[in-house]
Amino acid sequence: MKTPNRSAFTLIELLVVIAIIAILAGMVLPALAKAKQKALTTGCLSNLRQWGLAQTLYLDENAGKFPRTKLPNGTPGVSAGYNEDFPKWSDLSGANALGQGTDTWFNNLPNYMGQQALWKYQANPTNFVRGKSAF
Repeated sequence: MKTPNRSAFTLIELLVVIAIIAILAGMVLPALAKAKQKALTTGCLSNLRQWGLAQTLYLDENAGKFPRTKLPNGTPGVSAGYNEDFPKWSDLSGANALGQGTDTWFNNLPNYMGQQALWKYQANPTNFVRGKSAF
């Protein structure tokens, strides 16, 4: 009598393989999460280093004078309801069109890092939000 050729897995064998894969995935996923967090931390530290170097270069070229932190109220080119603590894209762009705000950190320091000034994102703020930049 001939025994039939067996060409398929049994249910038990299939469940054992799935269980082994699940155990391996359970061991690997935490390591991947740690690696991802380490990569994000490294990227953040790199950005901070770039800002620090840009600040140092700015100070060297401007006799130790720090850039301004914001556009003050009453700056030409900003809207009537402008609030210096909550500037709008249009205010940044309008002030820059009149030559104002070029000495602020967010418009000046990116040039030292090969990036564009903050006011240039006004045309398409999505690039600022989703783009990869030091901001």
